[in-house]
Formats: sequence, C-alpha cells, structure tokens
Amino acid sequence: MIPVPYPGPANEPPLFQESCREPGNAWLVAKPDIDPHKQCAWWREFQPALAEHFEHRCGWLACNIGLEGDVDHWIACDVDRTLSFEWSNYRYCAGTVNSRKSANDKFLDPCEVGEGWFRVSLPDFQLLPTDKIPGEYADRVTAILDDLQLRKGFYARWNRWSWYARHWNNGQPNLAGLYKDAPLVAEAVKEALAKGEELPDPTAEEPAQAVSARKNKWAPRTRKTKPSPPAKQREDLADPVDETPTAGSEGPAAPA
Repeated sequence: MIPVPYPGPANEPPLFQESCREPGNAWLVAKPDIDPHKQCAWWREFQPALAEHFEHRCGWLACNIGLEGDVDHWIACDVDRTLSFEWSNYRYCAGTVNSRKSANDKFLDPCEVGEGWFRVSLPDFQLLPTDKIPGEYADRVTAILDDLQLRKGFYARWNRWSWYARHWNNGQPNLAGLYKDAPLVAEAVKEALAKGEELPDPTAEEPAQAVSARKNKWAPRTRKTKPSPPAKQREDLADPVDETPTAGSEGPAAPA
C-alpha cells in the first residue's frame, strides 16, 4: 500500500452532485428498505474518475488494474446508507480484494497510509510492514496483510510479479514504467540495484500457488429413504383393479 489522497470536494468529478449525490439521496429517502446497490449505476458512472484519482491502482494492492476495479464503499452501505452516494466514501479496489473485505473498522484505509509504511521483498514479492507504521495501526495492518491476503497471497504476489515481468527488459528494468504500475516493486528493484544484488529472473521465478490438501475427503451423499410399509399395508394401499369393460371390449363370454 502507498499513500493516496482522500477523495474530497477538491477532486470530486464534474456533475457528481447532479448525477449521483442528489438523485441518490432522494432515492434513499423514497426507498428506505431497499439495498442501495439497486442503484449502483449512478456511482459506477464515475468509476473511471475514481480510477484516475487512484492513478488506476488498487488502493490495497498498489498495482495498476486499469479500469477493471470496483467502486468500493469504505463505509459499507449496510453500515451507513447515507454515504452510499458520497464521493468521499469511495475507494478504488480490485474485485478479488473487494470480495474479501468485511467490516471496515478492522482494515487499514489506503488513504491513511503514510510514506514508507510498506515494502516489497524480492524474490518472493511479499508485502511487508516497516517500522515506520505507528503503533496504533498495528491491528489494522495485520488485518489487511492476513485477511485480505496482501502479504503472501497468490493473487497479490502474482500482480506484483506480473508488472515486474512486463518491465524486466532483459535484466535492464524500466524503472519509470514500473514506478507507474507497481511503485513498491520499483522501490525494491531500485534498492537491490543500489546494493549490487542480482535481480530475480521473472522467467524462472514465477510465484507458485500453494494448494493445501483438504482435511476431510469428499464422500458420496447418502440419501435418506423412507422405510417400506408392511406387506398388509402395501395391499391396502394398492390401487383397486377396475374390472368394468371399456368401450369396444367384448366383456365376459356368455354361458353356453
């Protein structure tokens, strides 16, 4: 994670007031029991502007995700509906990360992050906290590293590695491009070069996904069946035989 300016009045996109906040707040009053996501088209219209504010990087991954990110509500709609259509409550977030978020009070807001709070390690591309993080943020930092799987989760490491691979340039990394797409990876590369350390070859160091074995093996589903009734009861339940001749049938033979 890297510092990101708070969304606010100074960077609010044009027409947000008329096209999102005002109609959204009126809708909240008219539909007090309906999930605001039913009108998500109003805030999604400003997703490109939010992406630009975050320089097209996920606020938590700090990697370029283009226009593929979500408009995340920092304060969830079911926690405070009144912030559903507020620009200041929006964060730009990769969909995979967004799906892992729950109660916001236990996570670190990307707009609270200070300079140098995190670094990326090579060659494993893990996200690590630094000693620059104030002590009062310790629990929230742990939450984003573990619960959002930003430390060593495959998705997070693969994103860092993929930008590193794109700017590898046969061992002469394009630091300018890497700073734009994955700033923390660029800092790690710059530091390694300054120390004369060998850089990892992306063609041989691709992150591997660790798949752990299930503790309980799959078992066929057992279907509950009703016990069969006794023989006498089965006879009582049987359909009676209809011996009435049908039309066109000969019926029983006449006596001789």
